[in-house]
Amino acid sequence: KSKAEQLYQSVETANWITIGDKSAPAFYSFIDPECPHCHDLIEDFRKSGALERGLVQLRLIPVGVLSDISLKEAAYLLASPNPQKDLFDHLDGKTNALLVNDNANTQGVQRNMQLMQDWKLDATPFSVYKDMSGKIKILQGRPEDIKRLIAELR
Repeated sequence: KSKAEQLYQSVETANWITIGDKSAPAFYSFIDPECPHCHDLIEDFRKSGALERGLVQLRLIPVGVLSDISLKEAAYLLASPNPQKDLFDHLDGKTNALLVNDNANTQGVQRNMQLMQDWKLDATPFSVYKDMSGKIKILQGRPEDIKRLIAELR
């Protein structure tokens, strides 16, 4: 298998949360809840209308690389019964939308961070997806053209 195929297989088995239609094409992205660039990426998808129209499924892989708080927020997201609502509330500026619990189980997040380390990924957001032909694409940072990216997935 190619390195790209191995990476894709790794992200498929990561601990992720789903936003959008579960039957839509998947877009995997490592995100830190406190990362402004991650916020921008998610907001770009929200504003595009692609999530509501079932054009894309975000599979967000929470990590806590920026701070101890983001580690606990990431753990909260993985454990949340409604991660989409909690994440959107957080992005919309609602204080304590991601309840920080000092006793939170961070194992899932630690596994995601180990995955990043194993692949020598050192930035968030870091995304992996397959275009409509099945070719694996890798994107570091925010996409320049969200509409083109969504079209690639279809």
